Amino acid sequence: MFAAAIMVHLARIFFTGAFRRPRETNWIIGSLLLILAMFEGYFGYSLPDDLLSGIGLRAALSSITLGMPVIGTWLHWALMGGDFPGDILIPRLYAIHILLFPGIILALIALHLALVWFQKHTQFPGPGRTEDNVVGVRVMPVFAVKSGAFFALVTAVLGLMGGLLQINPIWNLGPTSHLRCRRVRSPTFT
Repeated sequence: MFAAAIMVHLARIFFTGAFRRPRETNWIIGSLLLILAMFEGYFGYSLPDDLLSGIGLRAALSSITLGMPVIGTWLHWALMGGDFPGDILIPRLYAIHILLFPGIILALIALHLALVWFQKHTQFPGPGRTEDNVVGVRVMPVFAVKSGAFFALVTAVLGLMGGLLQINPIWNLGPTSHLRCRRVRSPTFT
């Protein structure tokens, strides 16, 4: 959901031309947030250590690093802690997924919001509209009530999805083992 929201937001920024000067820094921050969100999702997808995530780790992380010239084998051994699958890989992915990437993402979001606060929101040209003012509905009370209601609705839908929908039944797939892989697996998002 986070990556999809970032993509929709970046599409709005792109198609309205809001990425132009003086807002290039915010555009770069948004692009970095999308890249970090995709890596965050990939590392979270790899954490269950079942057959499907093990194949994904082998195909993407292990094979790509081994395919790099000169530094590939050293980088592979540094990431995996030895041959694939190493015993240190899952704790490293967990630390990256829980501590490192969320910290960077929160810092980038704070920087993004600070820049939006100082540069003001973009708006289409019109009478009385400049770069220094914002014409539209006031934040309090109308916009705040609408945003609060939308937040409550999204939270309720995500809570229901988290409680009722099954995504990756590790008890059906079993632990990761390259011997059990008989066909090429594709990611769940294709």
